[in-house]
Amino acid sequence: MSQLPSKDASTSFSFNVFELAGATDNRPLSALGFYLMKGSGLISLLNLDEDRLANFLRRVEAGYLDNPYHSRVHAAGVLQTTHLLAQNGLIQEGVFDGLLQLSAYMSAICHDYAHPGVTNDFLIKSRHDLAIFYNDMSPLENMHVSSMFRMLHGDEKLQFAAHLSLESRQLLRASMIDLILGTDMKKHFSMLSRFQAIPRGAAVNADAAERHPRLPGCGSVPQEEPHSRARLADLPGDAKLLVAQMALKVADIAHLSAPTEVHRRWTAQLTEEFFRQGDRERALDMKISPLMDRADSAGMVKSQVGFLEIVALPMIKEYVNMVPGAQPILDGILANYDYWRSMHGTDHPPPSE
Repeated sequence: MSQLPSKDASTSFSFNVFELAGATDNRPLSALGFYLMKGSGLISLLNLDEDRLANFLRRVEAGYLDNPYHSRVHAAGVLQTTHLLAQNGLIQEGVFDGLLQLSAYMSAICHDYAHPGVTNDFLIKSRHDLAIFYNDMSPLENMHVSSMFRMLHGDEKLQFAAHLSLESRQLLRASMIDLILGTDMKKHFSMLSRFQAIPRGAAVNADAAERHPRLPGCGSVPQEEPHSRARLADLPGDAKLLVAQMALKVADIAHLSAPTEVHRRWTAQLTEEFFRQGDRERALDMKISPLMDRADSAGMVKSQVGFLEIVALPMIKEYVNMVPGAQPILDGILANYDYWRSMHGTDHPPPSE
């Protein structure tokens, strides 16, 4: 592999994944995936087959389409942030064992596999085959994980976890399904509500508990004093899975915390992907979705402020409250929030805690 950029992907919260794409001849996902899993000790800990792992990572990377935003470069960025979250709290505080860490890394790698560059709403409104097949329920996320597993199980040379026990492989698959399906933004507020309930002893993620009967301690979180911080190592298995789901959601939008110039580049690429969907909607005589009309791009700055205030900052603050090691991500998002507010001409303070 070509030499990684000077800021180490295993430690830097300001790592530039675009530089990695350039240094690896546009193979950032497979290069970074192997580098992080080797360096973190996951390969040796779980006795993963290195050759099959390399084959799998290359095959997944090849399945990412050349979208402006939902691309192999985006997936590499999500993986890098997932690794930082693992190394800055989730391992030390007992949320991640080796299997859940592997599941989180693999989910980051595969979470947008074969993304067509349009939203779930577009698929549903246009009666796309994916929406029909998945009954309008998270068609993209279901497709990402289903297509990846069909690929994996269809080729023995890709089966990197073959040495794991059957029970461990089943847990790995079940966890990856939950993690990737959890990236559907339609589920955001309900997931955040369950996450907020963890320190207060509420029941957590009943759906996951049903799918994970063998996760140790599935059920309710032990009762804590109101507003106290839970001891994460003592959480039941389904609650730890919910923390992992939230970590992946944080990683999925972590470009919001990148140095401003890098964040602006991601914003421009997401805008272009939106416009391409708007072009398709216009060609199909559909109502053009908000923010996707090339003829009316003035709302993008305002939408950034709104997304940060309503979605990103509340989620990141809740996550940092539970896992303080993620503070650099919150700091980066606040810096970009100030940037967008200045662009929008607002001077109101950021959302309260």
